[in-house]
Amino acid sequence: MPVKIRCPECEKGLTLPDKTRGRVIRCPACGGKVNVPGGGAKKSSGPRRKRSGASSPSGGGGGDVEDVLARMDLSRVEDANTRICPKCGAEADEDDIECDKCGVDLETGQLSARKKKLKKRGGPDPARYFSKGVPDAWNFLLEHKKVAFRTMIYHVICGLLGLLSLFMVLYCSRGPLKAFWVLVTCTFLPVIPGWLWLLHTEIIQFTHDTRRKVWKHPRFDFFLSAANGFKFVGWILIGGFPIIIGPLIYGIMQINDLQLINGLGIILLGCVPLIPFFPIAMSHFAMPQEWPGWCFWKTMPPFFTKGVAKPAMHWAMFFVLTMLPAILMMTVLILNFGEGLTTIIDEVEMNARRGAVEIFEEPKTGGDSEDGPAMPLSYKSKSPKGFWFDTGEGEMIAMKAFLTSEGENAYTEIDYKQLLGPLAMILGAIALMGIPALFLMRLNGWLTYYYQPDLDLITQEKETKWEGPSVKDPHAPDAEDDDNNTTKIVGGVVGLIVFYVIVNVISYFFDGPVFMPRPLARLLNLMQE
Repeated sequence: MPVKIRCPECEKGLTLPDKTRGRVIRCPACGGKVNVPGGGAKKSSGPRRKRSGASSPSGGGGGDVEDVLARMDLSRVEDANTRICPKCGAEADEDDIECDKCGVDLETGQLSARKKKLKKRGGPDPARYFSKGVPDAWNFLLEHKKVAFRTMIYHVICGLLGLLSLFMVLYCSRGPLKAFWVLVTCTFLPVIPGWLWLLHTEIIQFTHDTRRKVWKHPRFDFFLSAANGFKFVGWILIGGFPIIIGPLIYGIMQINDLQLINGLGIILLGCVPLIPFFPIAMSHFAMPQEWPGWCFWKTMPPFFTKGVAKPAMHWAMFFVLTMLPAILMMTVLILNFGEGLTTIIDEVEMNARRGAVEIFEEPKTGGDSEDGPAMPLSYKSKSPKGFWFDTGEGEMIAMKAFLTSEGENAYTEIDYKQLLGPLAMILGAIALMGIPALFLMRLNGWLTYYYQPDLDLITQEKETKWEGPSVKDPHAPDAEDDDNNTTKIVGGVVGLIVFYVIVNVISYFFDGPVFMPRPLARLLNLMQE
């Protein structure tokens, strides 16, 4: 029966044949002497060594312990059917190459190059994310399927109320009513991504803390979810600024030119490259220090330099696969109802603008003196963009005269039943987004757990030390305070200048007034003589 032993010099595990029992051999690795136990005791006719005491072996009278151990047959003690780790003694299967507990090679007793690299890196083995993440995420979804269905219901209710409020924004003519329905829309629609944001951070925290065995899902909080929805939109604009800025500006220009579907499609397509960076940002948002999640210079470099690209793309692939039903439903909606839906939206908005012209009060002077007399104008040919941005008093008077002459015929009749189909498809897509969300959140939790050293997460709050009020020495120099005040003043001036420049750039590109002195505007060729 082979005997397994470890070299006392280099601690290399050795498997020796049975004939080496009781002999001294050389270690093949270091050359040191290794005493192989288990040699059978041979009978000897020579004189035997006397015991130092007269007590029997069964007594406790001080027999020679070394003699007893030398005559012991260790082959009777060894369990040849159990394979153990030569370093930590943990049991291992016959097919195992490395110890599951300490990671050493079961044959050599030494750490492999890969294990040494992992030990230097710190944290769990990241390769286990790909083998454990998906099955565990699926089981997590099945275990908490009630939360998934509740999420679907929340999405449908808030989506329905938000879309109806958005319709009322287009339908109403008066400014105060529009402002009210804008507020209602901005309250209900952000709840959809906001509730997912709340669940996402909670599940990442639960997965990251492996000591917790039971996940207690949070209760639905309407206002907290609405606030988190604004955080989601803010992250797209701030955290994804280098990627989203171009499509965002071009999409807004399309919407401003009455290309609503095209503009929204361009903005959504511009958000697609942000998908692989989203799980990295959410890993930061689930930590006590979440500010790195807002910084694209913190979330994007690990993707390219620290090996996080592979798991992030893995998560993005499953995001597309699980959201494929919702994506297909929205694609069918755009292809089948996109043109008709755009027409209905334009007609509703035009009727609202006609109502706004109808309540317009003509000035007593009779219109703009610079524009001359008002010219006859067919309001049907007037675009909504022109109404809001470059319509003068003379045109408003002509539009009101046209509406007065046309009467009820000036308004377009709209068949609102045509909106039921698109509304149902939009709500269906929103509902389908909520079902696989828990799967993606759990998968993101395992990505956070296995790749924590690579993500540079801040997992602890900064310690805050309270100090009593310090008494200032009246004889001490004030150089430090002067430096702090100078820094604050300079920072405030620079921030004010940057804000001033941004406001003027936005106003200039959207045909608004330029808020700067006239000589400076003429110098920059922003204003003509």
